[in-house]
Amino acid sequence: MPDVHSQIDIRSLSLKIAGTQVLEDISLAVAPGEFVGVIGPNGAGKSSLLKAVYGFKYSRGAQITGEVSVDGDFVGHYSRRALAQKIAVVLQEPIMPFELSVYDVIAMGLTPNKPLLSFITKDDRVDIMQAAEQVDLVHKLPQSFESLSGGEKQRALIARAIIQQPDILLLDEPTNHLDIRHQIEILDLVRQLQITSLVSVHDLNLAAAYCDRIVLLSKGKLVIDGTPEQVLTPEVIAEVFQVKAQVERVGANQLRVSYEMGGI
Repeated sequence: MPDVHSQIDIRSLSLKIAGTQVLEDISLAVAPGEFVGVIGPNGAGKSSLLKAVYGFKYSRGAQITGEVSVDGDFVGHYSRRALAQKIAVVLQEPIMPFELSVYDVIAMGLTPNKPLLSFITKDDRVDIMQAAEQVDLVHKLPQSFESLSGGEKQRALIARAIIQQPDILLLDEPTNHLDIRHQIEILDLVRQLQITSLVSVHDLNLAAAYCDRIVLLSKGKLVIDGTPEQVLTPEVIAEVFQVKAQVERVGANQLRVSYEMGGI
């Protein structure tokens, strides 16, 4: 049975696609309100792990075993609408089936919590404007979503997630394409939401700064799951990322990872 004390409960999850092992025997529990980062080299399985949590439907060529539950019930038991009321997802490469304005894309976050065929209300418009302000996109609202830069698209999708008012936020490298200022602003915003967050992160220093826990994947396997201090050690970084690194404490609760030239 799922763990009713965890908001996300993953047990013995394995995924094979076209004969390639993508995830292997992953078990992970995320408590309510926890900010958990998922790190690892390219191809480690980070995006696939997030997809499993929101019930991504693979083609017939995929084999998936194990259990994933949200709020004590298996993901497969939820309707798509019910799951969208619980989970907001921001992917790396969004695909919009129609030509939509930035305003329309953000407004899509209202859909799971509104009756079918209902109209956008005055209060909804206020929520859309506030979400756009939080990600610095008010001036872009009338523009086509496809005309945005990669970083601006990420920010628009995070605004869409904000007004969805989810219990759980899944972010697949949300700082990808963002400049340093917006990286910090977006992760600050996610922390301020104080909701359960499972976030794949490329930058180890950002993971150290924002995550309560870090899950390190390599070749589809869970290598280590712990606090930033437990996971981000020179030995672990060298083993998994194949680089020499120095890890030092900066202030009371902050780590800084720096890299040495020349490999290991």
